[in-house]
Amino acid sequence: MKLLILYLTFHFILSKKLIFVLTHFRHGARAPVSLDEKNYDLFKQKWLYPGELTVVGQRMHYLIGRHNHERYINQMNFLLKNFHLMFKIIYNINRNSL
Repeated sequence: MKLLILYLTFHFILSKKLIFVLTHFRHGARAPVSLDEKNYDLFKQKWLYPGELTVVGQRMHYLIGRHNHERYINQMNFLLKNFHLMFKIIYNINRNSL
């Protein structure tokens, strides 16, 4: 019995196949959430609204996308090289904030 379990375990490990990729990336660098009444921070930098995604945060989002593209499309051939909506689901809020 132990030999059968051992065989099945090794068979499962060796035959693993990637079937789904989930990337959970909450946010990148953001503006302070506590701004004055005119949306200035402590350093007198103006923001549209509290928690706004900064240029650095935008770059972080871009870089993780490039990393995932390289890994799952170019290296592993998990997705087609041409974009197809059937294979991608993206959820996001509809504004650049918290």
